[in-house]
Amino acid sequence: MSNTILQADNITKRFEHPAPLELLKGISLEVHRGQSVAIVGKSGEGKTTLLHILGTLDEPTEGSLSLLGKTVDPSNRNHFRNKHLGFVFQAFHLLDDATVLENILMPLAIARQDIKKGSANYELAVDLLNRLGLYERRFLSALKLSGGEKQRLGIGRAFITNPDIILADEPTGNLDHQTAAEIQDLLFSWVKQEGKALIAVTHSYELAKRSDVIYTLDSGYLIQNT
Repeated sequence: MSNTILQADNITKRFEHPAPLELLKGISLEVHRGQSVAIVGKSGEGKTTLLHILGTLDEPTEGSLSLLGKTVDPSNRNHFRNKHLGFVFQAFHLLDDATVLENILMPLAIARQDIKKGSANYELAVDLLNRLGLYERRFLSALKLSGGEKQRLGIGRAFITNPDIILADEPTGNLDHQTAAEIQDLLFSWVKQEGKALIAVTHSYELAKRSDVIYTLDSGYLIQNT
């Protein structure tokens, strides 16, 4: 079995409006099992756009993307995304009126899987909440959580589908130093223990230096740091 989870070849992204712009210029990279990748760079360089393309949320103007050796195209990208990818965003995207337990089960509910009490999925959610330190808050409205708790819940929601790769956009951007370190621990331990992969767009030096590989996006080009 190949060790490569994600491979991007010659990813280019152009915009015609409001003015012609080539934001991403022939970007190629490989991401392997057990590997964490950080992408850094100034604001406006296109880091989030690149992450969205790698996560099949957007399409490149040119270039190709493959996951687990299979080429992603518009006809199958939803399938790949739902089956193989998890997302963690700086904005938590939680359902504030739903409980912590309901939020972590949401991706499985959307996939029409059994989430009734006593089901394997329900037990998995409970186990994840234990590991995330949120079990005692499982029946609490997500609105009442702290910022760090909301981010842990967001990570749990990404983990519950057992994705092959997590794509994170500034996952610690709004958190204090200690809470940010705890979130990083969760992400990096998951990658190593589960044999998964992580791609994180970040301005955090602490997160970047803990990653296996660091890339800088500069003027449309992705440059590996040495």
